[in-house]
Amino acid sequence: MEVSTRDRFQSDRENEMDRVFAAYCKEHKIDRVDLDDILLRGGGHNAIQELMQKAWAERDLYAIPRTDADHLYHGTAKARLASIQADGLAPQERSRWAKDGYAGHCSGRVFFTDTISNAMFYAREASKTSPALLRVNRSALNDLQADAREVDGNWFIEGAVPPHEIEAWSGKGWKQLAPAPAVVPEADNAPSPSLGM
Repeated sequence: MEVSTRDRFQSDRENEMDRVFAAYCKEHKIDRVDLDDILLRGGGHNAIQELMQKAWAERDLYAIPRTDADHLYHGTAKARLASIQADGLAPQERSRWAKDGYAGHCSGRVFFTDTISNAMFYAREASKTSPALLRVNRSALNDLQADAREVDGNWFIEGAVPPHEIEAWSGKGWKQLAPAPAVVPEADNAPSPSLGM
């Protein structure tokens, strides 16, 4: 069964709401026992729903990034950020995904996904303790192709993405990894006028 873009964004929003609610509960020291107590004695599901709405209203306090349709996302390990900042996102010689018949499929490609939750899955696979989340504007990705071997919403390009096109999630917002290269004006090849002295 194919999942529509609308359903993917709805699912990602639900995952985001779960993350926000978990962060809210942690911040306000609300544990499972408290939630059970609210559910049983404090108004049932409506009380939980109100608590979730409070959490959602404060979501920016918990630094949870949100998926948007203009960007594609890439999950990796924080240990790779320095090389990505220097060289961009480039296909790896030895991809950890190049197992189980994926070697040819992964070769020469950089992969992206539509949703933050999928990118975080890949980031956690790259590093359980130090995942990193990146995003790139779709318009910066030339020859973007749908990944037919994966679920709908995964993409790849053949080649690299320059570092100035990449943003990393800092925990508080998206930060550009590198400044755009300076535009160097072409040298004027016309001969210099003679001063005739």
